[in-house]
Amino acid sequence: MPRGLGIRKRRGPGVALSPPPEKRKGGRRAVPLPKRTETAAGETRRETPRGQLPEVPVVELEEVQVEDGITVGQILPVSSRRRTGATCGAKPSMGNLQLEIETLIHGSLSNNTKQAYSTGLSSFKKFRELYRLSEMWPVPINHLLQYVAYLSISGASPSTTQTYLSGISYHHKIKGWGDPAKQFLVQKVMEGYRRTKASPDVRAPITLDILRKIVGALPFVCTSTYETSLFRVAFLLAFFGFMRVGELTSTANSDHAVGLSDVSLNDQEVTLKLTHSKTDQTGKGHILVISACPDLSLCPVKATSAFLRIRPKSLTREFLCHASGRSLSRYQFSAVLKKTLQFANVPAANFKTHSFRIGAASAASLQGTPDEQIKVLGRWKSACFQRYIRISAPTLLCR
Repeated sequence: MPRGLGIRKRRGPGVALSPPPEKRKGGRRAVPLPKRTETAAGETRRETPRGQLPEVPVVELEEVQVEDGITVGQILPVSSRRRTGATCGAKPSMGNLQLEIETLIHGSLSNNTKQAYSTGLSSFKKFRELYRLSEMWPVPINHLLQYVAYLSISGASPSTTQTYLSGISYHHKIKGWGDPAKQFLVQKVMEGYRRTKASPDVRAPITLDILRKIVGALPFVCTSTYETSLFRVAFLLAFFGFMRVGELTSTANSDHAVGLSDVSLNDQEVTLKLTHSKTDQTGKGHILVISACPDLSLCPVKATSAFLRIRPKSLTREFLCHASGRSLSRYQFSAVLKKTLQFANVPAANFKTHSFRIGAASAASLQGTPDEQIKVLGRWKSACFQRYIRISAPTLLCR
């Protein structure tokens, strides 16, 4: 056990000590020495003279178990000798420590991850109710295997099933139980799931030609010039900034969209400060610089400047908001994208909000941009960006 240091006890208020010993000749006080007495058991004990504070016991750090199997440290004295009121500052109670543990654990997950795990646990609960299985925790392996088979037959994608399993695993680990998803049979079932149920990514890239068409369709599908300006800047920033839609829009579970104070621009570029993103869950932040485009109808700098001129300054924190002050949502972004594609007679089935990011990566690759630079532009942490590149896409970016 690691040992702590003793703390010298101080003289408390109202504590009467014996008068100081008399001075010897020469002006010095005689300091009394502790007496040694022998106990009945033959042990030698040191007695503290009157007027001298007793020795402070050394303390040890002892591990204790608290709720849910979480181990924390508690300071316990070796000796039974204690002095009440000898604390140096306020000491949080064990209840407060446990509350802080729960708060920190809760803060380790993003809101989207919490929602996904909650959905997975709810789905697993309904599955067990449907088949009248006992709600045993930890989960028996056969329950988990049957659940995976049920999701497979129901048509759930491998990624959705993996997310649901992650929620069940998290619940186990937070309780101090073993991770059932690490069992050999579960891993092999999921491996077969991915091999047999894998579906190709059919999301199509938004090309420069399509971008021009949907931006040109905005005045015909939007209800006002303000809405037209709002969605123009949203579409252009999404494309030229390689942006995820969650970095521009708000949802009930996330408020990490670019804020008004995060936007600055000059004649040549617009700068966005991303406080959070999919690859930056801890909020380190990232500065995104988007250059102007020679084609003024598709210039993100011009579009941003035009929107800032009409956007009320005291509406909401988010940069992209409606005239009423409500933030632009992911649903609205997706709905208007679909309407503009339909207006432009472009089949909308394979175009999603991520098509802007796919199109930007494809364009950069076709223009000869090195892979490492594409990785930086899109803020990817791995080579997964290569799955976004559609080689058949024509040249997309402005030169």
